[in-house]
Order: sequence, then structure tokens, then C-alpha cells
Amino acid sequence: MTPTRVLIADDNPVVRAGLAALLATTQDLEVVAEAVDGREALVLTRRHTPDVVLLDVRMPGVDGISALPHLVRLAPVLMLTYSQETDIVREALLLGAGGYLIHGEFTSDDLVRAVRDVARAAPTSRRRPRTRWSPNSGPLRNSNELWHSLLSGSTTPLYSA
Repeated sequence: MTPTRVLIADDNPVVRAGLAALLATTQDLEVVAEAVDGREALVLTRRHTPDVVLLDVRMPGVDGISALPHLVRLAPVLMLTYSQETDIVREALLLGAGGYLIHGEFTSDDLVRAVRDVARAAPTSRRRPRTRWSPNSGPLRNSNELWHSLLSGSTTPLYSA
């Protein structure tokens, strides 16, 4: 089985290293590149063609929200950030993010599952078949549940496929 290729974009080198170390514990995930901002994420996504981009919302230079509409044309994007602001979550999802996880509110298993599932949910023009989430899949939610959570102010780690 070909590993799911992941690009990590975060301005904090400790966060990038930690995410890479967590993903390295699984045989089916491979970190192919690391970026320090949205501009570098776009360049490296074009060069390395990852199956999933892990993207921080707030970075100096080109931030994640600004880079997101360009990146989602190339690969599914999973937002990772400290921000629980409903407006930012909503904007990221409207711009095409496959999900949004809040640092400190998800486990390493949640992260691995989210990366795998966002990759699987990619349109068929990408390397993975399109699938739908079960509403009973823990912190992973379908789009109806996701929007309901946003409207009710929930800060639970979310993503939609």
C-alpha cells in the first residue's frame, strides 16, 4: 500500500517537528515536506503533490486562510490551529478545508484518523476515492453536524468529509 503523503505548514518549528513525529509512528503516513508559511506551502504542494496538507491558520507572511483557496485546488487541507473563533472555523470550511482541529483538543489518534480520512474524502480526481463520514465517528463529523456545532458554539475538534 502506498503511504498517504502529508505536507505540514506551520510557522512553529516545534509544532512541525511534533506533528511529523506523531505521523511517523504509522506506516501508512509519510511527511513529504514542511513549510513555514502559506506561500512556501503552495510551492511545496506543487513540488511534492501531497495527499493531505496540514495547515496552520495563523502564520507570518501568507497565513493559512489566505493560502487555503489555492491549496485546496491541489490537495485536501486539514486546518490545525489554536484558534477556536467560530468565524475563522466557518471561513476555513467555506474556503474548502476538509476539516479543522484545535491544538490541545485532539489526541494523536484523532490526528492520524483525521489525516487518513481527509485523504480518503478527496475527490476522485485525486489519489483517494470520495467517501462520507458516519455521524457516530467520534470527533469526526459529517457536514450537517459540523455546521450545527459551529452555530451552537461548540469547540470540539471537527472535520467534515
